[in-house]
Amino acid sequence: MSMTIKLAINATCLLSPFTGIGQYTYHLGKQMLADPEVSPHFFYGMYWSKALRQASVPGIGWKKNVVKKIVPQSYAVTQAIKKIQFSRGVPEVDIYHEPTYLPLSFKQKIVLTVHDISFVRYPETHPAQRITAMKKFPQALARAGAIITDSHYTAKELIDCFDVDAEKVYPIHLGVTDEYHLRSEDEVKHTLLSHGLSYQQYILVVGTLEPRKNLQLVFAAYSKLPDALKKRFPLVVVGMRGWETEKIDESLAVLLSGGYVKILGYVLSEDLPLIYAGAKLFVYPSLYEGFGLPPLEAMASGVPVITSNRSSIPEVVGSAGVQIDAEDAMGLKHSMLELLDDENKCQVMRLAGLEQSKKFTWEKCAAATVDVYKKVIG
Repeated sequence: MSMTIKLAINATCLLSPFTGIGQYTYHLGKQMLADPEVSPHFFYGMYWSKALRQASVPGIGWKKNVVKKIVPQSYAVTQAIKKIQFSRGVPEVDIYHEPTYLPLSFKQKIVLTVHDISFVRYPETHPAQRITAMKKFPQALARAGAIITDSHYTAKELIDCFDVDAEKVYPIHLGVTDEYHLRSEDEVKHTLLSHGLSYQQYILVVGTLEPRKNLQLVFAAYSKLPDALKKRFPLVVVGMRGWETEKIDESLAVLLSGGYVKILGYVLSEDLPLIYAGAKLFVYPSLYEGFGLPPLEAMASGVPVITSNRSSIPEVVGSAGVQIDAEDAMGLKHSMLELLDDENKCQVMRLAGLEQSKKFTWEKCAAATVDVYKKVIG
């Protein structure tokens, strides 16, 4: 006899523009709604709902900034309000899934997702208030009946750093949505034109402008390419400005003055899959990732990938991508040159990337997550 799992998910992150954790929460929620074995309830900071939000709250960014300016210790205050609202209206559920590290007070079973431990490895990439809040993280790990990680790499980090019982850690890979697929020139032409781009005539980089993404290596390697190639294949950078961008700006200045780089900044979610699909190459030399969705999205779009051999990224790209040392600018330059020069190799990599990307689906991710719920409920 099958029973319906009554599930609570903290979906507060869906009120803001979707980042990696937002994407994870949304796609998991979508799959749970489609699963007859699960009845999900979503918590949105102040209220509970059976409906899954499709988009963020308009203007939430400036509203948050106003609160930060006028409320001392705004992070702690909003967490306290959330805690009250959560326990006040919590429906009768079997299990609570927290996708953002720190679970709210709950007496029943808890499943926690830990995407990475960048707050330990790269604390400078987080606001001070968040680092203070993360002092409660060891308690959160102790309270969880099970811990899900996005990769085997993060699972091992958790076990090594926090002495977590390996028996309660479950690595479950993320998925890639079907918006990321092979597209013809005609399908992408209009969108590319609106960004001043031409089909298969640019090298793409996607990531927040911050040191962890290691974009300086891309700029250093790209600047060593022959000018004729740089003119033919400009470097296109998609992503919001993060922190400590001074050094990045310095290494960019020369390339910008030569007209070799296009900074697109934040791109609309409906444009992004088409910008991926139109690229000649995708470059992602990140120093640290809990999973690394961008190389997977590029492979699913049929674009050859050059990435670093660090952290969880080799789990995602396998042998379908070119893996380079994250500190080797000359190695990256040679890999780019080789692919720009060899269409046959590009074609082999496109096919290998498409095959590799098929291993990662949100359906698989959700099914494995439901299995974890069942184990915890017992």
